Amino acid sequence: MSPVLLFGILPAANEKARDEIIAGLGKIAEYAKEHDPETTKHATHVSVDPSDPLTVVAIEEYTSQAVCDAHNAWPPVLEFLEAWKADPGRLSGPPKIWHSNHAVASFTRDALVEAENPFVVLATLQYNSEEEMNDALSGWGPAVSATETSEQGTLSYAIGRDVEVQNRLTFVEVYEDKKYLEDVHMQSDILKKQMEAEKQRAPKMEIYMLKKVAGYLRK
Repeated sequence: MSPVLLFGILPAANEKARDEIIAGLGKIAEYAKEHDPETTKHATHVSVDPSDPLTVVAIEEYTSQAVCDAHNAWPPVLEFLEAWKADPGRLSGPPKIWHSNHAVASFTRDALVEAENPFVVLATLQYNSEEEMNDALSGWGPAVSATETSEQGTLSYAIGRDVEVQNRLTFVEVYEDKKYLEDVHMQSDILKKQMEAEKQRAPKMEIYMLKKVAGYLRK
């Protein structure tokens, strides 16, 4: 089965709620790291945008949907959900949950384990049609392969096909820092060509620039 990507975008109501959410997700990540080798990513992030200090973003990756489903029974997950029920006012609005299956080959470098302050990008592209999305995937596969070969400062790259939303791809990218993203990755000829094509076939984009504050992106 294809690996599963799960993302949660949680708008905390205030700083106290944000910190409680981060702490709760951090406990889940510690449990996953110790007990479940098939949870390959479980990291919590905040936005690097100073105008958005309260959004918490969870990035999780599982080797299969069965593993993803099983994590709901973990003790720290049950504890987190009970705390949520007891204080639903922790959020200022409804959370966004994005659920994807890997769509093309991905990679995560061993160097990510030691990365002190990686720059994380989470994004979605909404395509006009399934045909255009499939056309895009035929280009994204080679783009990811070229990135893995030539960009050592791109520490992880994965593209998922959304399970619930038709014709949507989800991207999670990790760089050694923002400068590497801007000066190296975004200057790649193959990426420029791909993004130029996306302007027409995927006009809707949502993007988060993130800093990891808990958990892990590579074991």
